[in-house]
Amino acid sequence: MITQADIIGICEQKFRKPSVQVAAPGRANIIGEHTDYNDGYVLPFAIDKRVYFAAAPNGQDHFSIYSTNLNKELTLYSSQVWDKGFARFFSSVLQIFKKYNYAVSGLDIVFGGDLPIGGGMSSSSAVTCGFIALLNDQFDLSLSKTDMVNLAVEAEHGIGVEGGNMDQYSIVNGVKGKAILLDCLKGTSNLIDIALGDKMFCLFNSNVTHNLSDTEYNTRSRTCKVAMAKIKNHSQEIMSFRDVTADHLQYLNSIEAKRVSHILSENLRVHDAVKAFANNDLLRVGRLLNQSHESLRDQYEVSCPELDFLQASLLGSEFVDGARMMGGGFGGCVIALLESAKLKDVALSLEAVYKERFDLELDVYPIKPENGLVVSSV
Repeated sequence: MITQADIIGICEQKFRKPSVQVAAPGRANIIGEHTDYNDGYVLPFAIDKRVYFAAAPNGQDHFSIYSTNLNKELTLYSSQVWDKGFARFFSSVLQIFKKYNYAVSGLDIVFGGDLPIGGGMSSSSAVTCGFIALLNDQFDLSLSKTDMVNLAVEAEHGIGVEGGNMDQYSIVNGVKGKAILLDCLKGTSNLIDIALGDKMFCLFNSNVTHNLSDTEYNTRSRTCKVAMAKIKNHSQEIMSFRDVTADHLQYLNSIEAKRVSHILSENLRVHDAVKAFANNDLLRVGRLLNQSHESLRDQYEVSCPELDFLQASLLGSEFVDGARMMGGGFGGCVIALLESAKLKDVALSLEAVYKERFDLELDVYPIKPENGLVVSSV
């Protein structure tokens, strides 16, 4: 496991003693999937799997960036535009900073960590947010948390991911022990207590990796935009999906109606989950997870055979209250609510049948809400 201390040590060996360090978490999302870019509600939290950064000024006009996970180093100039590999995240951030005239200069950077790449835990947003936080601290840019979230969203749009702000918001604003009820239309949030007692959330990584900009993710986003335009054309009072009801589905074709049906029902499930947590009704939370998976599979159609197998297998255990695919889809993780004491039994059984069925390893990550971005001088 790569730690912050490892990253600092490698930076000292390859370059020099770093002047700033950053720890950027991944995120899990209890419920509210594909609703963030549709002005909906989500219920995420930051997790303890992180991408760590260490950096120091190099007095040059370029950035030397070394990935410990990939054992790969590259030289990046602010004027360069990269569209492949991890360089595209750094490049897109630099382009956005250039657009807004934020003055930055060359750095030597080492980054890496224990956050799985392409696993649906928002590794790309962790890299993007972490780099922005690093630049903000190193060059005294006085960016607020809101500024960093907005810049990260714009930077990821620049690499072709037409998503919302859930990932970036939870990475920057995570609070230990709390989930975040985020209103993606208003940009407001409330912290939610999620007392789990003898139960826990756990991620089961299918190890089917994905690059959201190369999947059908953007197609879903565009379909929803088209659907909204059609609805507004018939109902002038409609301002966002908040105003849409089942009656408006008549204006849409069958595919559009399915996508919008998911958005409407998923928003309701988010609010129902918050009420269930307040009432300590974890069985209800589990049922909502199951309903969310069914909608993501059948209405939004972003699941895949591996995720469906994992979700169905988990539900076959008496120790699991509920499970659903999590993240952009087409791979990544299933999040499950289960009895803490039975995790080992559930995981061992599932690992074996999953390997036999798909010839893939299953990685298991117990998770709980943790703090967001941590930035400090070395």
